Amino acid sequence: MKVIHFFIFFLLFLFACVSKKKLELSETIDSDKELVTKNNYLWVFKPSVNIRENDTINSLLVDQIVDGDSALVLTNKKGWYHIQTEDNKTGWVRSDLLGPKNLSAFRQAVSFADSLKEKDKTELFLDKKLYHKRIYITYASAAYHSPKEIEIKTKELVKKYQEKVYRGEITVRVLKPGTDEEYLTQTYEGDKNADPVLPVIPFGFIQSVDREDPSTIALSYSIPAEISNQELLETARHISSTFPLSYQRVEISFTDLHSSKDKICRLWFREDQRGEEYTFNQCP
Repeated sequence: MKVIHFFIFFLLFLFACVSKKKLELSETIDSDKELVTKNNYLWVFKPSVNIRENDTINSLLVDQIVDGDSALVLTNKKGWYHIQTEDNKTGWVRSDLLGPKNLSAFRQAVSFADSLKEKDKTELFLDKKLYHKRIYITYASAAYHSPKEIEIKTKELVKKYQEKVYRGEITVRVLKPGTDEEYLTQTYEGDKNADPVLPVIPFGFIQSVDREDPSTIALSYSIPAEISNQELLETARHISSTFPLSYQRVEISFTDLHSSKDKICRLWFREDQRGEEYTFNQCP
């Protein structure tokens, strides 16, 4: 399964000396893991992430995982996740390099491309070097009768792509059907907070990230029960300080890692232009 994923990820089609990738990977490859209701499966959201033999940056590189791969997080040792990959290899990855599935542009792009093809036979490709920031599109032949209509159609498609996959600046190259001949090239502006960024967390696991509002980021973590309130507050303040000022609000919540179904909220923290606000043992 891992071999198939890797092969498809680097499948190339030549176009003006620029490589592009056809998205054919089905989301059904996660079907087995979706049945396992563990909270500590995390996904790669960078083009590639190094797995190291030990929990240091200078440790031996033993493998790599790419955007869209998932890993079972076994433990967190001072900001390094000990992980097990899809093909059962183990190693260490810095905790800011793995996150919830919704941060993976590859996963979102797969789903988006599948929906386009099913709807009107539109096909979407990703650029290997610029990844999800440059896309290639081919439409059904009937759509090419009017350059103006192609431009309108492409603008509407990019708007949806930025909503579903990557909300930053996008360059689109529309190709003529069945060829690598360029029909239209256009760049569309996007949000400056488009690229997901996570802080290093010294304990516990990232559970969710909400980035729907470009000016706000909300993070949820599961943490060991023995972490003190003061350490949680200091960690929340440090996490908030790592985000750029373009985020007007940062919200963070910590819940006990091994609590019952009704998770115990240890700390809720918010910081914005007015300052910080927090409560222990109660979340809004």
